[in-house]
Amino acid sequence: MNERGFTLIEVLVTLSLVAFLVAGTGELISLSLLAKRKAEAHAGVIHHLTDKLEGLRSLPFDHPELRAGSYEEEITARGADPTFLLKWNIEDLSGGMKRIGVFVSSRGRTPATAKAVLLVSGKLGFRP
Repeated sequence: MNERGFTLIEVLVTLSLVAFLVAGTGELISLSLLAKRKAEAHAGVIHHLTDKLEGLRSLPFDHPELRAGSYEEEITARGADPTFLLKWNIEDLSGGMKRIGVFVSSRGRTPATAKAVLLVSGKLGFRP
């Protein structure tokens, strides 16, 4: 630095360093918002998956809602972001068993999916 102030080179180097740091910070914020959106979508899918499995598991073995077949349900959140599609298939297996397969997907800006299988036995004697 000379007596009159900063040179043009010093100012340009400082401005380029500041611009580099600001751009890096902006990229970090953008990536963290994307990760948050993905985590919220996955959490919503898992929430609806466990709700459906717990609801079906709590029914008696011979309940009409546990008849063999394929079913589908669409759930829209109050804020309409996102919409979830639930599909489940119930199969009667030999030996008094039922296989319940549940698939959940989100239809928002960040799609997410999850699958689970539940085996239910009517011969174990457990009652909800």
